[in-house]
Amino acid sequence: MIVKSMLCNPSEVRHFLDEIKSTKTDKHNLFDLEDMIKQGQTYKVIASSGEAVGAYVLAAYDALLWVLAAGGRAAFDLSKAMFQLIELQAKEFTYVGFRTERPGLVKKALKAGYEITEKKHEVYFLRKRIQP
Repeated sequence: MIVKSMLCNPSEVRHFLDEIKSTKTDKHNLFDLEDMIKQGQTYKVIASSGEAVGAYVLAAYDALLWVLAAGGRAAFDLSKAMFQLIELQAKEFTYVGFRTERPGLVKKALKAGYEITEKKHEVYFLRKRIQP
């Protein structure tokens, strides 16, 4: 299966991004999705069928490419596909990282080579070294 990502206007994928703001992903309502979108660049994830199946927002902070938001739905492992797409975009960075409150996503990230750098209550901060 070939999956690709493409820079896009947030309005094109807002329905995917709106779905990620919930008590499951931000239990204490700490983050404002609108602010997260304004801080980075938005990408849509396109399946081999040509259909958009997800989206993510990236921001660069020195040597770190940070995933501010990511979401979507697909008939395949979308998390795994997004890890691969984002890591390709991060090839000029030392690290790629993100935060999550989803234990299932933490398990997938650990399998993909990410490390937990911090855990505060139910919030995990993860990162992966891309360059030495």
